[in-house]
Amino acid sequence: MVVFPIRPMLGFRALWLLAAAVLLQTGCASKGGVRAPQARASESPTLVMPMLQVHMQGGTAVDEVVVQTSAVEALEVAQRWGVLRELVTLRVHPSHAALESAAHQSNVPWMRGWARFDEVELEAPSRWGGDRVPDHVTELLSHELTHVVMYQRVSDREAWTRVNIPLWFREGMASVTSRQGYRRMTGEQLGTWLRAHPGDDPWLQADALAHGHQPVVYGAAHRAFERLIARHGDDAVHRILDGLKAQHPFEAAFEQAAGHSPVEFLAQFRRELEDVRVWQPAPGPTRVVAAAPSWFSALD
Repeated sequence: MVVFPIRPMLGFRALWLLAAAVLLQTGCASKGGVRAPQARASESPTLVMPMLQVHMQGGTAVDEVVVQTSAVEALEVAQRWGVLRELVTLRVHPSHAALESAAHQSNVPWMRGWARFDEVELEAPSRWGGDRVPDHVTELLSHELTHVVMYQRVSDREAWTRVNIPLWFREGMASVTSRQGYRRMTGEQLGTWLRAHPGDDPWLQADALAHGHQPVVYGAAHRAFERLIARHGDDAVHRILDGLKAQHPFEAAFEQAAGHSPVEFLAQFRRELEDVRVWQPAPGPTRVVAAAPSWFSALD
């Protein structure tokens, strides 16, 4: 007898997506034909994994299936940088306004998720089209759960907000880990922008520039973190996180891990981006896809 090995995650995903397809096809009948399942009321949380529970505070039955499936895969991706130490609550909200309220943010139309030490707030995928493309939900949750893993890796619930991690590093880590490079500005595009804005620094001034120049800030973060890994490997990132856990300032943790200060690293990287004669993208496979549809064009 020949026994074919079965990948557990592949089988689990297939079962969930089959269930989603059945739900889509058997939604409540109406005079106009078949319609999607109705929004769900708040229910008891579903424990997706030992360290992750989902609260459906809105959305459809298909949202629930897609979110639960994607969360399992996303957590595997995010744990590249460590394991969860505290139970994470993932809340799915029925609208963008509800998400902004839960995240204590306002006027951030491109936001789809928000992460804290042991919480992730998520706009229901059916509100922005993620229910139609489950891989996009996995990508988004990989990004947010990478933040959670980092926060839990470097601190605890009482002190995590006091750990000073620059925006470029934390967003670069989340973007690279979730393979969102195809959504970000290329090195060539960043170089063009930098040459046109010599007085602006999308890394050291990221917080000030983020709201008005979100694509630039996130693109710069992604490319810098990508370059950091290309030069020093995952081990350097782990050493930086270890230094932060030991309560070293970010600058000291970075220098000890990489052999030079973050300011020196970023200055050199900027010079490479600005000089079209020497710019070379980081080695490794490049994911090339068609332009993201409008309903998903500004995913965090």
